[in-house]
Amino acid sequence: MKFKNIFIATSVIALSFTSCAEGFLEDLPSSAIVIDGNNALATKSDLELAVNGLYGKLNSASALAANHQTYQELTGDLAFVGISNSGRFTQTNGWGHINADEGAGTGIWNQIYGVIANANFILEYEGKIASQQDAEEIAELFAHAYAIRAYCYSVLMQYFAPNFGDANQNLGVPYPTTFDINAKLPRSTVNEVYNGILSDLTAAKTNMLTNNGNKKFNPETIDLLTARVYLYMKNYPKAIEFADLALNGPTPLLTRAQVNTYFGPVGENASYETLFQIYESANENPGSNEAISATWSSVGTYHQNWMRRSFWKTFPSTDIRKTAWYPDNAAVNALMDDPKPIDVRKYVTPSRDVVLFRKTEAKFIQFEALYHTNPSAAATELFNWVKTYRDTGYVLPATSGQTLLDEILRQKGFEFFLEGHRFTDLKRNHKPVDKTGQNSNTFVAAADYYKFIWPIPISEMQTNPNVVQNPGY
Repeated sequence: MKFKNIFIATSVIALSFTSCAEGFLEDLPSSAIVIDGNNALATKSDLELAVNGLYGKLNSASALAANHQTYQELTGDLAFVGISNSGRFTQTNGWGHINADEGAGTGIWNQIYGVIANANFILEYEGKIASQQDAEEIAELFAHAYAIRAYCYSVLMQYFAPNFGDANQNLGVPYPTTFDINAKLPRSTVNEVYNGILSDLTAAKTNMLTNNGNKKFNPETIDLLTARVYLYMKNYPKAIEFADLALNGPTPLLTRAQVNTYFGPVGENASYETLFQIYESANENPGSNEAISATWSSVGTYHQNWMRRSFWKTFPSTDIRKTAWYPDNAAVNALMDDPKPIDVRKYVTPSRDVVLFRKTEAKFIQFEALYHTNPSAAATELFNWVKTYRDTGYVLPATSGQTLLDEILRQKGFEFFLEGHRFTDLKRNHKPVDKTGQNSNTFVAAADYYKFIWPIPISEMQTNPNVVQNPGY
């Protein structure tokens, strides 16, 4: 496995970072951390700088701060690129972006492995920074590196590996856990990678002793990610167990009354719902041409990516999300698209923090896991949540069977549109992607079509002869 975009340097240069005098938990991430490679992490202060730099590296438009969310929707069935566009993402309407020759996955692969390399570098120093007075704080700093590494591997598995238990289980992803920029590792098995993720999450939870706010990982986030991983692994009792732990944490769920303001300035800094979001500000963000807001919503730079009206119409006017997050307005009705698009109003400025984990996801993990273990309970929980939190007039269409699972996924698709879930949800549940009926598009990907597993980028294949390509490419 080769690594790119590593922030570690082998010579001392000035640190581009605000003083840590007020402590790690109050500092916001910086994306320009450079450490002395000769004695890189000698003190707690060094470690604080490195971990803040690790958080800063999450803020990349090519992966977790923009393109991850965009590709999850545009590769799915609920979104499309409009007729009037900048030329970006246009191949997604027919899945032409999924190819080994420097396709959409290249930026995601390179950027996320760069974050993993940095986490591995930091974790090389675990047990080597001696300070009896600060021992618990030092252990907690390493816990952040474990949590970030676990999350990054879970994202890679969403794209580049088969579902747990399906297809060739030898084709996980390369799984380095030590810092070696020259390593050329083969792919680990799906089980090995997921077990490694769970091990990292256990290590993170053990030493994550404080609530760090929503700009960094905290115990609730770790419980939610653990529940998500167990759902991916089809271990439904464990998914329910950790979803319950996340739901029992101190952060309140997003209420119906709060939906209107959640993705605005009020919600960005609120103490409810958000468990972890990538820090953005007027001075530190991916930029007006690269951020999520650039291509989504009618006020973006390119205003070209939209929700499908056919999906939006399946929700009644009593659902608060239908106008708060997804409006039908003059801006979209003036476009040439047929049918007309639906505006997406979650990210309208580059400075809005990018939400990666919010508490309501634990409810949907609970719904889906219960569907596989106790469908009646799943139906009851889903009905109660939608009726209470989103749609006062909600009528549950089914209490069991495929229709119930489809309703869980429909509600999740509406709730978490543009938050990095849809393509993975379809892949995990063996659902097809039907993009027909929008602007004469005729593309359909049957369930389990080979492109549901993205190819290893050709640049990786050329550099690392030990990596096997996914079938079909």
